Amino acid sequence: MLDPVVAELLFTSIVTMLWCALMLCIFFVTTLKFEFLRLYWQELIGLVILWFFWIGGAAAASSIFGDLSACQQFRACQILSALLAFAWLGWITLTVMLIISIVVMITATRDGRKVLDEPLPSRGDR
Repeated sequence: MLDPVVAELLFTSIVTMLWCALMLCIFFVTTLKFEFLRLYWQELIGLVILWFFWIGGAAAASSIFGDLSACQQFRACQILSALLAFAWLGWITLTVMLIISIVVMITATRDGRKVLDEPLPSRGDR
């Protein structure tokens, strides 16, 4: 039986991989255009949704599994520790991406541009 927290983290990982693949396709495939995802604010909303998925999964796993340092001699405990570590690493990575996106948007706004309403860059823009 699959624990609900593990299922949530699996779902979050799959959705994140699909999001990354979609963003890479938008950047590299010039003929591919999505109407629902073409502006910076739309990308920011997607990142925030993923951020909430990651923080929810990592926090739930931390509260359910607790301190795993006492049982590291067991294989199941090692797997749970790795799951917990990767959940927090995913959240940290997404947090850094969000911070970078927000800093870039604030910097560009100071230059007088409306960054949130600008289209996402693509390979054809270079």
